[in-house]
Amino acid sequence: MSYYKYTKVFNRSYNDNSMEKINVSMNAWMKYADAVGDTNPIHRDVTAAKKAKLEDVVAPGMYLAAHFQGDSRIREAEFCFKKPVYDGDEISKEECSFYKDDDLVCKGNIVLGKPTNRIVPLPKKIAYSNDFSATESKIEDFLDSIKFSSRRFSNPEMYLMALSAPALLEYAKSKRLGGVHAYQSIEICKSFDLRKISIAVGEESIHERLCKLDLYWTSGDGVVAVGKAKVLPVSI
Repeated sequence: MSYYKYTKVFNRSYNDNSMEKINVSMNAWMKYADAVGDTNPIHRDVTAAKKAKLEDVVAPGMYLAAHFQGDSRIREAEFCFKKPVYDGDEISKEECSFYKDDDLVCKGNIVLGKPTNRIVPLPKKIAYSNDFSATESKIEDFLDSIKFSSRRFSNPEMYLMALSAPALLEYAKSKRLGGVHAYQSIEICKSFDLRKISIAVGEESIHERLCKLDLYWTSGDGVVAVGKAKVLPVSI
């Protein structure tokens, strides 16, 4: 899914022109991280964050992106994470992007609508697969962490998208490397149930400066969503 391909679609589909201020707090992103299973130490431990050349513990990129969960169904989404966001930062949410002062920290696009119904086979060769089962309390904590009050959806799409983070983390551990999320996309192909989801990681290209990975969210009915991730490796 190309960022540029969906620019015009985004302008028609995600019609939220209001500017919203968000005060980022570690307490909130820790609630989010615990709800989705993201144990990346750069979000929790100062020493690990500084080893990754960050000033301090940093908010998860997908925690910021999760704030775009709304009442309408999301069919496709993608986000480029440009700059780190720290505890106490105030960021401005404009359409599908975030700014800190005049700096763009997260550039996004969202296409609203029902699943695409595209049939995607799971490749025979994958690098890593991770099972996840969400409980009602975890979904509630996820929604509370982003201050989303509506409960119309029992399976929020941004929660599904966020499950890529712990899968990527475990994949990285298997390769004895760590990294920082740089890009994430998702296409919802079928309706899904968060209580029984697996995330498979495929290797597109692995380099010292950038790792490109394919993502497949699966359930008993096969692949329910596909996407891509780009990770800036800390060590490789």
